[in-house]
Amino acid sequence: MREAPMDQAASLRRLFGAASLRVLPIVGSAQLTEWFARTLAAERRVVVLDHSGAEMAQAFGRPTRFDLATMLWGDRRFEDVAARVHDRLSIVPARAGLDQYLEYARQHGIGSDSLFGGFLQLSRPAEWLVMHTRSLPLAAELLGDAGEVVLVVEDDVEAVKNAYARIKEAVEREPGLQVRVVVKALGETRARVVHERIAATTERFLGLNPQFGLALPKVLRPGTQLGARLKAALGNWQLAEFEAAPAAAPATQSQTVAA
Repeated sequence: MREAPMDQAASLRRLFGAASLRVLPIVGSAQLTEWFARTLAAERRVVVLDHSGAEMAQAFGRPTRFDLATMLWGDRRFEDVAARVHDRLSIVPARAGLDQYLEYARQHGIGSDSLFGGFLQLSRPAEWLVMHTRSLPLAAELLGDAGEVVLVVEDDVEAVKNAYARIKEAVEREPGLQVRVVVKALGETRARVVHERIAATTERFLGLNPQFGLALPKVLRPGTQLGARLKAALGNWQLAEFEAAPAAAPATQSQTVAA
């Protein structure tokens, strides 16, 4: 990482009046991330943080040039980094940015409110932040015990074993981890069987009881029925909510992210 001071709190703190931001971290499915983002953006302002680097840009057909890291360093403004899908939906590549933020946060003992709360400080504040990543430990460390992380699992033996291994690694990094399991399977009955296998193992060996989130077909087909199911599921999930914090540093760098 760079040696110069990296004050994300300064770069991402400038209040514009929004009350709070809900964060939906999805691990393991670009397709589900895309459709949650589209569903939410039908009514709310949504920013997608893509830790994969390019999967979301490809899914939405929007090229991107810069990473979240350039915002955190104060080199770029939000509108320079974000790829706009439509008026309420934007994509921000965040592979380098999230990794660098966590490294900085560990070194300086700060939380993720400085990062997430910053998206409330845009000229048109985000209401939802949907995060796409393949790393459950990263999502766990970012969220802490503030809210659930959604883990998407396929219906096969190796996927179930892998889910346990990923949860174990994430719990070692963040003991307060809360997991909500979404299963792609042939019907809800089968999906619940897969979830119960994961839950029984993690509860026995890790003392963690991941909650059942949703049963989905192996191939998602967009439409009003899918959107209604996703919205209904969100009503039962315990997602993190962040508020914008008062500025704690000079506003010179915060100017760089005000859209």
